[in-house]
Amino acid sequence: MQLYGRTNFLPPVVKNLILLNVIFFIAKYFLGDWDLDNLLGLHYPTSHYFKPFQFVTYMFMHANLMHILFNMYGLWMFGPILENSLGSQKFMFYYLFTGIGAAIFHLCISYFNIAPFEHALADFINSPNLDQLNVMTQKYIPREAMISINDVPVNVKDHLTSVISQWTNNASNTSQYVKESTEIFNLILSSMTDVPLVGASGALFGILIAFGVLYPMVDLYIFFIPVPIKAKWLVLGYGLIELVMGIVNSKGDDVAHFAHLGGMLFGFILLYYWRKTSNRVW
Repeated sequence: MQLYGRTNFLPPVVKNLILLNVIFFIAKYFLGDWDLDNLLGLHYPTSHYFKPFQFVTYMFMHANLMHILFNMYGLWMFGPILENSLGSQKFMFYYLFTGIGAAIFHLCISYFNIAPFEHALADFINSPNLDQLNVMTQKYIPREAMISINDVPVNVKDHLTSVISQWTNNASNTSQYVKESTEIFNLILSSMTDVPLVGASGALFGILIAFGVLYPMVDLYIFFIPVPIKAKWLVLGYGLIELVMGIVNSKGDDVAHFAHLGGMLFGFILLYYWRKTSNRVW
């Protein structure tokens, strides 16, 4: 498969995708009262913000200027080559497929983090007791978790530890302690389910793996690295970095690394399917 030849510098799907992303980004600020991030960003299914159409619309929302610039730069760099190779219709399908796949994979990983906490909270609400409160505090509340009580930042773990101590010493006021701890747990759960996933990064990583699969030996230059890197090694490196960062889950890291991996995974599956069911040689 030739990389260069008769190509369109900015084919229609890539052009319109970039245009749509820019329009949504501008609308986000001009229609601030609509809170488009919560309306169109993807939420966990148990969130009251969740809507099925968010599996598509989240791809056109971005957190900030650097977020959209990085994603649109990647789309502009790799998208035209792939659209010219696959054809506009097939490329559009691939873009949406990997973007939706990234969202599905992200929610699946989120399920393993959120569902145990949801089940434990439901058990506590149905049968509140001091032992269950202590287990939930130690097992599910990270040391750095913070909430605001009466506009005052409070460390959640310290606050719940205080509630446990008071409950232990004053069992007659159980209902108040149950109410207070339940409200805190619900706030923590909301912080897990109500934060929207936004950005075209999942689809972009799908495009990246497609480039690596279709053009594995193409030399690419990366900022601050003076030597070229083969596309296949660049893609593999990106994938490994995302996997490690997703597992480590460092404090303050709000990047959806598993959504990126999901875009790559679904992209590879679709490319493999196309190769097996097509006579076209790549």
